[in-house]
Order: sequence, then structure tokens, then C-alpha cells
Amino acid sequence: MEFKLDSFYIINKFDEHPKVKEELLKEINNADCDSLINKDNYYSDNINRLDWNQNTDFERKWVKLIYDKLNKFFNNVFKSLGYEDCIIRNIWFQQYNNKGTHGWHTHGFTFTGAYYLDLPKNTPVTQIIYPYQQNKLINLNVQEGDISIFPSYCIHRSPVNLSNLTKTIISFNLEIGKPTKDILNKIDLLKDV
Repeated sequence: MEFKLDSFYIINKFDEHPKVKEELLKEINNADCDSLINKDNYYSDNINRLDWNQNTDFERKWVKLIYDKLNKFFNNVFKSLGYEDCIIRNIWFQQYNNKGTHGWHTHGFTFTGAYYLDLPKNTPVTQIIYPYQQNKLINLNVQEGDISIFPSYCIHRSPVNLSNLTKTIISFNLEIGKPTKDILNKIDLLKDV
């Protein structure tokens, strides 16, 4: 039996980052949140601050500050790939202090990813496992202000933060819409292989 599932990921600079970072961090630092510590046979998590339990509440103050800008960004990305639209299904923040980590996991919906709101030097980046070669991983080459997007079925994690600085990300799950008529017309022009 042979399996080969090519996958892709997107890393793109979020142009709004310099304008929104400070206010967004201020709101996140003052937001109601939880922590998540799991250490068992399956999970290995130590997320210092997160609001995952509110991930479908789009009325949170920090979400209102960024939602329209992120929605525009995501829709531009997926329109350029030939899809009519993209919907943010849920959104939450996570903050990792020293020894903070999020173990290997997957998400629901079509795509997931992170906006690297505050990524100090020497804090870890997201790692993704190749879906068809699970002994290989990708260290996403991201910088502060970047957004990564990848298929939700990709196993990924945030490695342990060994620095004394806090890393803050905004994570999300996306659902893409149907293909555009233009892309369907191009596909129809392909010859049968």
C-alpha cells in the first residue's frame, strides 16, 4: 500500500501588524483567560494564558480589534488560490512563558494556523509533521508579524519555550468556500491524464 498526500503551508507577512500589535497585546494581556496544563500519556501542554474556551465568541474586545483585518487577509489569500471566500470559524490567543509548550495535535475545519503577534528572539516557532513522512518535520520559517496557514489535519506543535520571554500567538480555524468559476473554467481546460 502506498500513501502520498502532498500538503502545503502558507507564510505571509501581515501588513497590519505594526499598526495593531501594541493595542492588541494590551487587550490580550488584560483579557479573561485560562491556563492549560496537561501531562499524561497523550498530551504534553503548558500554555500559560489562553482563551480557547471562548473561541467562538467574536465579541471579545481583542477579537473586535483584529477580526475585520484578519478576515480581509484570509479572504485575499484564498481568493488568490481560486476560492470564493473563507470563514473564520473560531479564534483564540495563546501565550507561552518560560517552559510553555503545546504538544503534538491537530485541529478541525479545513485550515488552521497562527498569527505571530509577539515572537521575541529565541522563542520557538511552530513545527509541522509531513503528513506522509511522519519522521520528518518542518520548522516554519516565521517572524513576528507573519501568519502561517496549513491544513488542519497536519500534526503540529509549539516546542518548549526555553527563553524567559513571552511568545503570543493568535490561533484560528478556517473553512474555505467553493472554488471560483474562473478556476473551474481553467480546470475544465485540463486534458484527462
